[in-house]
Amino acid sequence: MNESYYPSQDPIEKLKQEMKLRKFSPKTIKSYLYYIMDLLECSSKNPKIVRECQVGNDTDLHQGCQQ
Repeated sequence: MNESYYPSQDPIEKLKQEMKLRKFSPKTIKSYLYYIMDLLECSSKNPKIVRECQVGNDTDLHQGCQQ
């Protein structure tokens, strides 16, 4: 069977698939994914455990990304 038929377990891939389903432009998808990956890289956290409240309140996230 076609592998792309089955949804990915990777949260980033899930997000990408969802944006495609909602007909986001390719440039918007690329931009969103770039900044999300940048945030996750700065936070040094697994995307499966980062929650919305942590993004707004976690001082480690903010301090790690400030330059």
